[in-house]
Amino acid sequence: MWLDFREKLGIFRSGFPMLGEYTVRFGETGIIGLSAFLAPVLFLIFSMVEKIICKTFQYKLEYEMFLISLFGIIASGIGDNLNITYCCWVLLGLGYAMCFGKASSEKDVNERT
Repeated sequence: MWLDFREKLGIFRSGFPMLGEYTVRFGETGIIGLSAFLAPVLFLIFSMVEKIICKTFQYKLEYEMFLISLFGIIASGIGDNLNITYCCWVLLGLGYAMCFGKASSEKDVNERT
């Protein structure tokens, strides 16, 4: 269908094809927009990996299973739109609650002392 528009309107007026979430973000906003879109996800992944590596942290299995779920949802954005089910945004909120919630920070303080 994109080829039909290109033939009728020309290359510059035909629009950008919907190839996936990340390619559309990159095509519309550039590298800065794509990096701003992925920054919260990458920060959460690095924070969770840091907690998993910590030797005194006792909830490693829950964090590992959560990361597997998050990677699966993020990988679905390669060929599809992430806003179809909103699972990515729900998991992102749950992940931040797991890492930076009040109960999580109290457990970390009690484990370190």
